Amino acid sequence: MSERASRAAAAAVADVHPAPRAPRLGLSEVVDLIADALIERMVPRIAASQGPSADEVVDQVSAPCERARYLKAARLGRFPSYRHGKRVFARRADVLAWLLSGGSQAKPTVVPVIPGAGELDDQVRRKLGLKTRSGGRA
Repeated sequence: MSERASRAAAAAVADVHPAPRAPRLGLSEVVDLIADALIERMVPRIAASQGPSADEVVDQVSAPCERARYLKAARLGRFPSYRHGKRVFARRADVLAWLLSGGSQAKPTVVPVIPGAGELDDQVRRKLGLKTRSGGRA
C-alpha cells in the first residue's frame, strides 16, 4: 500500500470515528486547575512537616519528656490529665506549657542555719538511741 493510499484510509476512518476534542479553556480556568492540583498535593506535606498538633493527646510513652517525670507531674496535678487503665493522658499543649515553665527541674533547696541545731540534733539522736554526729552511741 502506498503512502498516499494509507493517508486516504486514515482519513476515511477519521470521518467515521472523529477524535474527541478537549474543551477549550481560558487562562484563568487553567490556573485554577493547576492551583487545585497543587493544593491537593501540598496540604498533606505541609501538615506532616508542622509536627504534632497542640491539641494532640499524649501519654507516658509519647510525652515530650521522660516517662517518670511525666507521670510524677501528672500525679501532682502540674497539668490536667486523666487516667485510662495504665495509661495517663494529657493535652500536648498543657505538657509543653508545664515544661516551658520550668517543669520539675530541681530547684536549689535553701536550708536555714539555726544556731545550736547540731546540739539539738545530737540530743534527739541520743534519746532515740541512734548514733550521734560524732559517731558515738548514746
